[in-house]
Amino acid sequence: VEASCAAENIIPGSPPPVDLVVALHCCGGLSDLALSFAESKRCAFVVCPCCYLKNPVAGGAPWKHKAWACENAGNVDSRSSSCAAAATATSVSPGVTSCDRSPADDERQLRFHEEKLGIVERLAESDSRPVSFRAMSVINSFRLDALKESYSSLVEGGASQSQRTGEMNLSLESFSMEYSLRNFVLIGEEVQPEQNDRGAH
Repeated sequence: VEASCAAENIIPGSPPPVDLVVALHCCGGLSDLALSFAESKRCAFVVCPCCYLKNPVAGGAPWKHKAWACENAGNVDSRSSSCAAAATATSVSPGVTSCDRSPADDERQLRFHEEKLGIVERLAESDSRPVSFRAMSVINSFRLDALKESYSSLVEGGASQSQRTGEMNLSLESFSMEYSLRNFVLIGEEVQPEQNDRGAH
């Protein structure tokens, strides 16, 4: 056991390393907690969200902060699929970006923003499949965009040797509705560095 721990750089008595996070039908904020845990471990993940209104994350889920930043930017970033999807789904003009906004204006806009996100969450649980599909797409796209920014900042800012620095391949998939109408799956795969030595000669 000691030899195995030494080979894997594991300190005896410490939590074992995590290679993959699997979360099935996580209700509401539990999906965000599972994603945050995978992010903290810099490991691959497969997360299948369930409902969208339960278990709210204290302080707001990362995807909501991403949505707020997207709207507060004053325009829809064409490079962000979630920003474009949100603008289409909510049909609400982007936020005001005037430098002379008062704190009261910001607070009102934040409350309005939270109300809109609450509407999107309720739409995700609509009995109308086209409506729920569109709303779930918005929420889960924001979730992946928030993760993408986090992984990018780690790589750009540098990471300690104990942290994984490989890039993550993030994707939003779905499975057959025959099994569940909540059929989205968020997948994160660590991109391994190419073995350039092979075939180089």
